[in-house]
Amino acid sequence: MKDPHGRLNIFNLLFQQAPNRVFLTIVLDALSGIAYAMLIPLVLGSISTGDGALQIESEQPQTFLGFEVLNHQYAALFVLAVFLILLTKGISQFLMERVAVSVTADLRMSMYRRLLQAPVAEVERVGPSRFMAILTEDVPWIIAGGRLFPTMLSNLATLAGMLGYLAYLNAQAFWFVVQALVVGSVTYQIPALIGLRFLRRKREFVDKLHHSVRALLDGFKELKLDRRKRETFLTGELTVNELGVRDASRAGDTILMLANIYGQLIHFFVIGIVAFVFVNYHAISNQELVAVIMTLLYITAPVAAVLQAIPGYMAAGVSLRNVNKLFFDIPVENAKPVFEAAAPWSTIRFENVAYTHPETEAGKSGYRIGPVSFEISRGECTFIIGGNGSGKSTLAKLITLHYTPDQGKIYFGNERISDETLNIYRQRIAFVYSDYYVFEKLLGVSDPEVKGEVDRYLCELGLEHKIKFENGQFSNLNLSDGQRRRLALLVAFIEDKDVYLFDEWAADQDPSFKDVFYYKILSDLKRKGKAVVVISHDDRYFEVADRTLFMENGRLIRDQDLEVIRRTRAARQPTQA
Repeated sequence: MKDPHGRLNIFNLLFQQAPNRVFLTIVLDALSGIAYAMLIPLVLGSISTGDGALQIESEQPQTFLGFEVLNHQYAALFVLAVFLILLTKGISQFLMERVAVSVTADLRMSMYRRLLQAPVAEVERVGPSRFMAILTEDVPWIIAGGRLFPTMLSNLATLAGMLGYLAYLNAQAFWFVVQALVVGSVTYQIPALIGLRFLRRKREFVDKLHHSVRALLDGFKELKLDRRKRETFLTGELTVNELGVRDASRAGDTILMLANIYGQLIHFFVIGIVAFVFVNYHAISNQELVAVIMTLLYITAPVAAVLQAIPGYMAAGVSLRNVNKLFFDIPVENAKPVFEAAAPWSTIRFENVAYTHPETEAGKSGYRIGPVSFEISRGECTFIIGGNGSGKSTLAKLITLHYTPDQGKIYFGNERISDETLNIYRQRIAFVYSDYYVFEKLLGVSDPEVKGEVDRYLCELGLEHKIKFENGQFSNLNLSDGQRRRLALLVAFIEDKDVYLFDEWAADQDPSFKDVFYYKILSDLKRKGKAVVVISHDDRYFEVADRTLFMENGRLIRDQDLEVIRRTRAARQPTQA
């Protein structure tokens, strides 16, 4: 079932995946528990007492496979019960294991889909470290908790059967044992809940540790050059979080281990009290006492198994809360899954568009840009210029429709961007941001259609000696930053979109490739009727722009065309000389 807020729980995951298999598992586990509970009554049934001593019931032994078997009827039932246990538990574990493996894959797949449905800004706010911690830490714990289900059910059935047999033997002993088990289970929860607090604390440190490890890998070169920076990061970040995970894990595991030992000792105390104290206050025969003690010894294992499963369920509960908090609290984008052809357009028009970034997790209000109004035309190149923090990147993500505005309107031609049209026009945009990513495979196109074109671009971009394109994927992504940007540019060309946005693409290129980019590539895109947007600090190439947007403190302060840029450059040249 789902809770009132629509969040998942462990049983819901299992039943949704394979309701028939899970139901069959429940039936088989119940049969296994009943058969398990029959073993002691069958053994005791073949034994009688006389004059306070145990005796085997007199019966002529029967020969079976060369062995003499006493009380062959009880023995046959005993063997039948054992084989029933083996059969039911084996099938149950097999079925549950297959369900658990399928649930693991489906749970991850649902998370991938949920992530892809989330707004870009929300994913950026959460950051990759928490997502990785969910997938690598929480999902395995959730599935491990689900795997405990058949074992728990089987042991509960065994416990119920043995308590029923105990009630049949001696009602007073039964009520005493039930009361002792209730008291023991309740007191067991106290250290278990304390251990749960440490498990939650450990999980918080795991998130921080993932973030620190990612920072270690991303900032490895910077740390390599500065000993003080390296030592500060090692001791103040990595070590603190690693020790936090270690200490919380140690404390939680130790407390839960002691709780399990306490749970096991409860039963021995109960046996001792029955043997040495209970008999002094209640009428009970030797035969009943022996049967009660054997039954109590027998139920020690299932009770211990149930108690030992509780920490696993608690850990799974902590992980499930993390999954719910992250993947169900992130809003789903309202864009409709419509991917029909876009209507013809010649301009992109922004009318009083403003956008505010989401609050940070610390509650700090997000950065805001706008309102801004401007146009971008097909067959023209528009530059976005401004200092660091001026809002260029945010404006770029509004142009590429990664962000949707808080206010104002965006038009592609006469079509306003709305929830119904957002995905339609997204399909017509290509970009290379500063944090670009190049996939190994050329996604969305077939190899025979584009191989010749890809090989031609590899040659033009000077990558033919580093990369081969075969079977729809690139042979090598171990490239310099400049080479990777060129490969990203190649992928954008192959996609053949209507809008191209480049965020400081030429920053890592040598001068010859900068000239190729600004004077040839941009001109070719314009000639093909593409709308080209470039974020750049290379002021000596500003004359390439047909229109320039200047950003400062989140505002568009002026909109200058090519002629103004040329006059400005011409006025500066004598002074510089």
